[in-house]
Amino acid sequence: MAVNVARSWPLAERISAAIAKLIGQPDRGAKRYGFAVLAGRCEAILIEWVFIDNRADVLTLLAKM
Repeated sequence: MAVNVARSWPLAERISAAIAKLIGQPDRGAKRYGFAVLAGRCEAILIEWVFIDNRADVLTLLAKM
C-alpha cells in the first residue's frame, strides 16, 4: 500500500461515517481502489457520498435535502 493511501485511510473512514450519519443512511465504509486520482504523492480521498440503485433511495435522499 502506498504511503499516501495508508495516511489517507483514517480520514476516509471518518468522512464516510459522518456522511452516512448526516444523510441517515447505513455507512458502507471506505473502500480501497486504485483510482488514478488517488495515486499522487500526497494524501487523497475520493468521495462517493451516496449509492442510489432504486427509486426508494432517490426519494429518501430527496426528502433529506
